[in-house]
Amino acid sequence: MSDSNTIQNASDEMFEFLRDMIYDPKKAELNTSSLPVELQDLGEGLVFVMSMVNEIRVFASDLSKGQLNGLFPSSENELAAPLKSLHATLRHLTWQAQQVAKGDYSQKVDFMGDFSIAFNSMTEQLDLHKKALIKENELKVRSLESIAYNDVLTGTYNRHYGMNILNEWTENKEHFCIVFIDMDKLKYVNDVLGHAEGDKYIISVARNLENFNPLGIICRLGGDEFMILVKDIDQATCEIQAEQIREKLKLDLDPEGRYKKSISYGVVEDNPDTVMSSGDLLSIADERMYEYKKAHKQERRDEM
Repeated sequence: MSDSNTIQNASDEMFEFLRDMIYDPKKAELNTSSLPVELQDLGEGLVFVMSMVNEIRVFASDLSKGQLNGLFPSSENELAAPLKSLHATLRHLTWQAQQVAKGDYSQKVDFMGDFSIAFNSMTEQLDLHKKALIKENELKVRSLESIAYNDVLTGTYNRHYGMNILNEWTENKEHFCIVFIDMDKLKYVNDVLGHAEGDKYIISVARNLENFNPLGIICRLGGDEFMILVKDIDQATCEIQAEQIREKLKLDLDPEGRYKKSISYGVVEDNPDTVMSSGDLLSIADERMYEYKKAHKQERRDEM
């Protein structure tokens, strides 16, 4: 058995090794073969502990820098178990953050205390912000559609929208009717009573046309012209309904009795067997409207 001085010197050497292991790892070195026999197992245990600590030191350094693909501690390093668990958590959080970056704000964390509260609050706020942006964009789209497809003065659809629908129905061989409408005496109202009164007259006609048919698509083509498109209806029915609108409009009197409101119209029925373009159909409806206007010319003079 080694004497007490030898044991003391070996103990001092191992203590110095432990100190260097913690404070100056690069300097730490222990030659276990030079230790007394009874202390060699302890010395080898200390060297083993140092190898575990060094693995932990490198692993922890990588984690502190956010490097999750660095050198992983050996499977026998039980001292690194908490860091291994943290590493797995960080990898999962990285995946969750990537999902959030892709727009999946349903991601939740429920195992990291204060971080969980902060993360979940962030995703909830992002989700609310996303929904608000979607709603805002929907409103903008509707606003742009209104600008693109609606007549500013009357609120009815405009020529662009009406012609798109007419072309679509014609190409799809739909059964529908075109009612082409021209306001009577709008030029007289504009010239004599002013365009402000003319605008009121246009709006009044538009409001009355809304009663034509619940399924009718009303479009202001421009100036004093309107067009109504209705699916699955025959020409005779459309002419009856147009005449009813005309009669009701005559009762919508100018408060000062300066003029009487009236419209002229032409109706064309299209069906799948018809081989005509949308332009042809509109031209025929226009011609029939002028025939109607000519036939009722004397009636309008009597109403002046």
